[in-house]
Amino acid sequence: MALAIAATMAWPASAVLPVMPAVALTGTPAAAAADESQTPDVRFEKTAFAEAKRTGKRVEILDRRQEATEFFANPDGSTTRRSYGEPKWTRADGRWRPVDASLVKKEDGSVGPASPVFPIAFSGGGAQPLATMVKDGKELSLTWPTVLPAPVVEGDTATYRSVLPGVDLKLIAEVDGFAQHLVVQNAEAAANPALRTIKLGFKTDGVTLTEGPGDKLLAKDEKGATVFSAPGPKMWEQPAAASEDKPAAKSKAKASSAAGADVTAAQPDSAPVAADVSGSTLTLTPDAKLLAAADQFPLVIDPVFSGGYREKWAVVYSATPSATYPNGSGWNSSNPADEPRVGYNGTGDTASFFAMNTNGLANATILDAKFAVVQTHSYECSASTVGPTELWSAGGIENTPSWSTAPWAAKLDYASFYGGNDQFCPGDKGHDFTSPALKAYVQKAADNGWGTLVLGMRAPSGYSGNTAAYKRFRNDPVLEVDYNYKPVVDGHAAYEGSWTPSGDGNKAVPCATAIGNSGIALTAKVRDPDGGSVDAVFTVKNSSGSAVTFSPNASTKRVTSGQWASVTMPAKNLTNGTYTWTVYAKDNENTTSPTTAACSFTVDRIGPNKPVSVYDVKDGSPAGQETDKYPARKSVQLKFGNTVSDVVGYCWAMDHFVSTASTRCANGNWVAAGSDAANSATVTVTPSGYPSSTLYVLAYDAAGNHSPMDGGDETVVLPTEKAEFVYEAGVTPVTPGTYPRDRHGDLNGDGQSDFVATNPDGELLLYRGNGTLEEPAAASLIGTGGWGGALIAHRDDLQGLAGPTAAPDGYEDFLVRLSNNRLYLYPGNGLGSPWVYSRQEIAHPSQDDWRGLRQVMLPGNIDGKPGNDLITIECLWDTSKPTPNCVNAELLLYSGRAIAGGGQDQNEPFDLAHPSVIGIGGWRDFTNLAMDDLNGDGAADIVGRNPGDGKLHLYPGCLNRPECASGYKLGSPTVYGTGGWTQRPYLTSPGNIQGTVKSTSVTVNDEGQTKTYAFKQFVPTPGEEYGDFWATTPADPNTAVPYMNESGIMTSRVCPTGCLLTYPGGPTSDRTPRLSGTGSWATLITGIF
Repeated sequence: MALAIAATMAWPASAVLPVMPAVALTGTPAAAAADESQTPDVRFEKTAFAEAKRTGKRVEILDRRQEATEFFANPDGSTTRRSYGEPKWTRADGRWRPVDASLVKKEDGSVGPASPVFPIAFSGGGAQPLATMVKDGKELSLTWPTVLPAPVVEGDTATYRSVLPGVDLKLIAEVDGFAQHLVVQNAEAAANPALRTIKLGFKTDGVTLTEGPGDKLLAKDEKGATVFSAPGPKMWEQPAAASEDKPAAKSKAKASSAAGADVTAAQPDSAPVAADVSGSTLTLTPDAKLLAAADQFPLVIDPVFSGGYREKWAVVYSATPSATYPNGSGWNSSNPADEPRVGYNGTGDTASFFAMNTNGLANATILDAKFAVVQTHSYECSASTVGPTELWSAGGIENTPSWSTAPWAAKLDYASFYGGNDQFCPGDKGHDFTSPALKAYVQKAADNGWGTLVLGMRAPSGYSGNTAAYKRFRNDPVLEVDYNYKPVVDGHAAYEGSWTPSGDGNKAVPCATAIGNSGIALTAKVRDPDGGSVDAVFTVKNSSGSAVTFSPNASTKRVTSGQWASVTMPAKNLTNGTYTWTVYAKDNENTTSPTTAACSFTVDRIGPNKPVSVYDVKDGSPAGQETDKYPARKSVQLKFGNTVSDVVGYCWAMDHFVSTASTRCANGNWVAAGSDAANSATVTVTPSGYPSSTLYVLAYDAAGNHSPMDGGDETVVLPTEKAEFVYEAGVTPVTPGTYPRDRHGDLNGDGQSDFVATNPDGELLLYRGNGTLEEPAAASLIGTGGWGGALIAHRDDLQGLAGPTAAPDGYEDFLVRLSNNRLYLYPGNGLGSPWVYSRQEIAHPSQDDWRGLRQVMLPGNIDGKPGNDLITIECLWDTSKPTPNCVNAELLLYSGRAIAGGGQDQNEPFDLAHPSVIGIGGWRDFTNLAMDDLNGDGAADIVGRNPGDGKLHLYPGCLNRPECASGYKLGSPTVYGTGGWTQRPYLTSPGNIQGTVKSTSVTVNDEGQTKTYAFKQFVPTPGEEYGDFWATTPADPNTAVPYMNESGIMTSRVCPTGCLLTYPGGPTSDRTPRLSGTGSWATLITGIF
């Protein structure tokens, strides 16, 4: 695919910042400026391109975001990658947030940037370290030789007054580093012997600090990678400077001489500062001559520390031809020092260099390139008088250049433009440099694998000394490149008969092995480094080299980049013999990957050579005809038959293929064949899919060989009618805004709330509710393994049984974080089971996985927006150690996404890019129990357990009221359950447990016609309309557990292996529990959900 590339500490609760608003994109190409008036939508890659096409607007691809890079899906199917000169985003505490260098106070008394790329902290005064940076678990900490006063904080700057007489110490925060400035106020202060050498203590962890050429300070890890660095320290006079912004005459340019200079005083002096690292001391030695001779104050002494090694930008200045200004450091001006400059400012000519990130472009084909800048000031307001601004290629600036050492290479482009003069031509001016020479320069960077490309801007030599050519720019330019990579095949494999992404039941067919009476499923993981969609193109050839048709199947499968594609060669197209198969990837520009090496397999068709015939028992007709309609979740009898003489039985399964990977019929249902000529067998099946379910069935002979299997011959599609549903109290089939679905907590469609549990063997069990507080029905096994350590939520219909492209089926689904820290959406099959065969993974919006997920809830639609929502408790990480630590957690609400006409957006069910923080901090150890409207105000409330005090707390929800006009919020908590809840290890609530199901009807007038709808409805037990919950007790043979018996009398018993209690809910508190289970609820259960 063609692609365009445009080049905090986690603190305790009281210090955690709320989510910061999205920032407008800056430094964008001028041509795109109008499109950036609103923040683009954000989606995952698998849906971003479709959304961009649907809306006609670019959509950011969230799962490809980087700190200084954003990726966008465009309406035409192309991708834009923007690389910025400065970081735009951080996920230092676990979630993407806009960067912010503004200083805030932390709980430990220190101050630091509100939202840095990595944790940065400044001393709050006293004995705290002066400054600490922690990156990837590696630390550099500086200390001041004396006790520090409390800082005066303003914006991004902390000032420590009078650390020496007449000397202030300033720390100026950046989002990826800081500047340390000793500010000497007068000549008397400069004469202080204490300034002749400044000794700073330092402490490192995981890095070694040394000085390099030019007194650079480098903190490298054990592999030699630079983690922190500082350019050679320096000192400079910084008196209040005259403005560079003297308004230009509108009619003519300034004379090309120094006569138009704005600064008439003597040019301030500057000098290098020597740096020496010895032991745990960093010694800075200011230039003695400048200390003694300085006559313009204040005098500033730095260094400037940052993460990594790359210089971002630099200014060079003819008036100080040997001086360096890395990232503007040391520039003396009343105007922003952090703005690059071009042209004559009244005392000297200026030019600027920019190091742009080109990591990831190696071996790409460059199609086009733009360098986008935003001009903030021009001295003149006429294109003819300002003259051209030239764009040049340049050498590296890791050793900061001066005017005398400026690394100019070749001119790439030029243009005359103006703007930013507040009096005569106000408003910033964007401009895109683009030319064949710029494209060729970026291609050279790609061909040579450069991680950084340097560009320079300057005025033509003929404008030297001409103030008309003076301009300033933002320091965040964008390098935007259209490019294309060849797609690649990252992996490929073959399987006998069928294949499922979950891996359950797959039987691999390695090269040079044989298959029997089956087709072959061919798979490939294909990827386009540019993103978007990719085609996997498969070929099968026979022994004579002729291609074998895949008909009626396709030989090509399109998937999202990075996903597995699969096609199936039907068994009927494979006669006995030897075959080879290959695959290659193709992108949207028809660029292809190399074809994989040929992989051979042999077909030896032994076994029943006919597919199984399936008939309806009720009328003897073939099952699955177009006129058939099988009620979903209702059992039906079918008859199997196969006239091959040695058939001994049949293996069948509903809505998933029959595996041939191990023991016969390991993942299916076995029925023996009859003794008649058709080897008949009758089975009872329960189709639950909608609008159809698929029956898979194979015939086996006595030797264990099976009938043809290829995803077609062994299947019968059964058209279905939508299942019957039990509606919530107060909801009918004609209630606006509803669609038919199971009530909350009902996993099998009987109208009663259920729960699931895990056991020590990693199995998943279903406990069916019965509408009372008594013991639930005996457990049913619904998951055979791998469920240990899982976090599980179930509520509402999020995905169709057949997969994300299926129609909503109304069944309650499961959201599960497995022990591998991956989050999966399992569609429910309407009969109580999570359907592993069509699960989809939900990627985290800012982390590699969901290891920071502490709790997960599916509350239904609580924020009033279309779609069912997701609530999580997620860690705020302290990354100051090699292993990040979950020091706190937030309660987050992810709004659901819905499709037109109702139902969840199954491809991207939640808006993961824009979580709302509904609980700021202190949630790390909370257990969420219930989400229901307990106080009757129309907003869902949360009941949670705080292990710190052993109590249940009720957090009232707020929606559509003045105090929560911006969206769903939680109010202040009240105690819902008094102490002792730490002795209830596992808790869960599906909502109201108590009630019965009745048949009823509703009659409406529909455009003059009377219509009656019959349906079933849940009727709560009178006085028991609130959310109830189940809880387990510990295994304790000595402590009695109190409860109320069926007669309403208080009693108790001991629970040596753990008991199950059911607590009826109430509007303000829980009530006395009932005993609902007496055996092994602590020893044989590891969680209830």
